[in-house]
Amino acid sequence: MRSVSAVIFGVLLLCQPRSHAEVSLLSPAQDGLVLGSEVRVILGGCRERPEVEASVGSTVTKPGWAAEVYRDRWLTQLSLPTRGPQVLVLRGGCGAREIRYRVRFRNDVRGSVEVADDLLRGYLADQRAESLAWSWGPGILLYGLVRLAPLSERREEYLTFVRDYHAHHAQKGLPRIDQADRCAPALSAFSLFAELGDSSGLANVDPVVAYLRSAPRNSLGSLDHLGKGSLGAAFYSSSIWVDSLMMWGLLSWRVGLGSREGSALLAHGLAKGARLGAFLLLAAELAADEFEVTLIL
Repeated sequence: MRSVSAVIFGVLLLCQPRSHAEVSLLSPAQDGLVLGSEVRVILGGCRERPEVEASVGSTVTKPGWAAEVYRDRWLTQLSLPTRGPQVLVLRGGCGAREIRYRVRFRNDVRGSVEVADDLLRGYLADQRAESLAWSWGPGILLYGLVRLAPLSERREEYLTFVRDYHAHHAQKGLPRIDQADRCAPALSAFSLFAELGDSSGLANVDPVVAYLRSAPRNSLGSLDHLGKGSLGAAFYSSSIWVDSLMMWGLLSWRVGLGSREGSALLAHGLAKGARLGAFLLLAAELAADEFEVTLIL
C-alpha cells in the first residue's frame, strides 16, 4: 500500500500547474559588457510571448521575441546606435505579469585583449592564487594568463598570480599525478620557462613529465584520460579524449620543442591508428607553428 500511495502522490505532484515564476532579465547583465553593435536580450520565467517596449538611448522599438530552447525563455536582438555606455529600458508584460527593467552595460571594448582584461579584472579581484586547486580548471586559466600577459598592460599582475599559484603548490606538495586532469597545471609552469625564461615553477613540471613517461598506454598507444585502473577508465577503455589535448597533449609537445624526434614520433602515432595520429597533429597545431617537436610517449 505504501508504494501505491507514493505513486499516487507523485502523479498528483506532476499534475499540479506550474507556478508563475517571476519574469527575470537574464541578458544583458547589469554593468556588464556587450561585444559588437547588437545586444541579445533574454527574458526568463515567461510562459507566454512577451509584449514589451524596448528603448536604447533615444531609440524605442517593440521587438519580436523568439522562443529559446529552454522552457519559458524568450530572445530578441536590439541594435546599438553608438559605442560606449548604454542604458536598456524594458516596459510591458508577460500575460498578467508586468515587466519593468532598466539595465546599464557597455559596448566600447574593441579588441580581444581588452575583453580578457575586463573579465579578469573582476575575477582576480576576488580570487587568491593559493585558493585554486591543482586541477584542470585552474590549469587552463593559468596557461591563458601566461599567454595573455605579454599582450596586456597588466602583465606583471597576471604573471605574479601564476607564480604565486606554483609557489603555493610546490610548498604544499602536489597530489598524486595519476590522470590527465592533474597534468594541466604544469603547462603554465613550463610556459613561464619556455616563453619568459622564468624557472620558478619548474619543480611542479617534473612529476607530471614523469607520469607522462611512465603511465601505462592503452591499445591505441595513448593514456587513458581518467587514469589507468580507475572506475571511469573501465567505461572508456581504449579511448582518446579531445580533452587530453589540453590536459597533457600540449604540455607533452612543448616539453619536446627543439627535438629532432618529431617526424619519427608522428610516424609511430599514425602506425598506431588514425585516432592517435590525428591527436598528435592537433597537439602540434596547438603547441607551435614549428613541426619538429616530440611527444613524451
